[in-house]
Amino acid sequence: NIVDLSSTQYSAKVTNAGEFGDIGEKNAALFLQDEWKITDQLTALMSLRYDWSGIDASEVTFKDYSIAATPTLTLPIENQSVDALSPRIALNFKPLDDLAFRASWGKSFRAPTLAERFVRDAGLFMGNPNPALDKETLSAYELGVYKQFGDRVSLDIAAYINDYDNLIESKNISKTFMRPVVFHYENIAKARIWGIETSLNIRPTDDLTLNLGYSYMNAKNKSYVKGANPTIDQNPDPEWLTYRPEHTASLSVNWNATKSLALFGTGRYVGKYKATSTYTNPQGANYPGDFLVFTLGAKFKATENIGLSFICNNLTNEQYEEAEWFRAPGRSFVAGIDFVY
Repeated sequence: NIVDLSSTQYSAKVTNAGEFGDIGEKNAALFLQDEWKITDQLTALMSLRYDWSGIDASEVTFKDYSIAATPTLTLPIENQSVDALSPRIALNFKPLDDLAFRASWGKSFRAPTLAERFVRDAGLFMGNPNPALDKETLSAYELGVYKQFGDRVSLDIAAYINDYDNLIESKNISKTFMRPVVFHYENIAKARIWGIETSLNIRPTDDLTLNLGYSYMNAKNKSYVKGANPTIDQNPDPEWLTYRPEHTASLSVNWNATKSLALFGTGRYVGKYKATSTYTNPQGANYPGDFLVFTLGAKFKATENIGLSFICNNLTNEQYEEAEWFRAPGRSFVAGIDFVY
């Protein structure tokens, strides 16, 4: 994969207003995978993957917005290319036709994006490139069970642990009140996210399907040190990784009312965030999250060739945010016509 980007924002060099800077990125991967049916009930999936990612710049020039004088710096890029070897093994054990257990372990890799490496401006906020940014790696563990109860009900439950090394996160690095919001992306030495995900599927009739989902997530910065980042210290839970809700839930309903009319609805709940990276306070006042949003829609097959659809997004006109200072859309309507020929 080869990317050539021309942008006023993401460039290894300072550009004049309205001028495009160029940056290139190359990515390559090689993987081997094999499925081994050990017994009639037990199957193993094994894989090994190698990734490499590199950019065509050896240094970055930028204005340091975190300092009042805003000096122009030219610094060498420490990790011009990054690579990793990622193994994975997954086991699936099916003792009964309606019961299956699964377990997996694996490692994965993510190179910093061009935006993370070279961010300079994010609207309200100013960004500083970080020439020391490195790859992040992940060790993932999962245990799960799937159970079918007759033809109408099924349940899936999974527990997971994700251990990160050098997790890439944004950080407020403002050093002056002249520009109070300046950030860059940096690596967190150690982080762990663990949780439980559930999904319940119910089909009361042939024409009606309901799906209920709930997720619990515990996301902690294992390298947190009080005083290292005063902005993060002001969060209700400063060890919590920013912008990650502890509780989420979902509901979806699909009903084929007639052969021509289908009705559907969804609901999504996101719990209140425990930590943000910019406008922090110990009470978590005005933090994103803590909202419930509904969508309703209908599809009508007028003829063999014409379909009509109508959707109402955010039915209750909930006023909510999933990121700081970024209000999500209110109630909206979408009507459509599909022609098939």
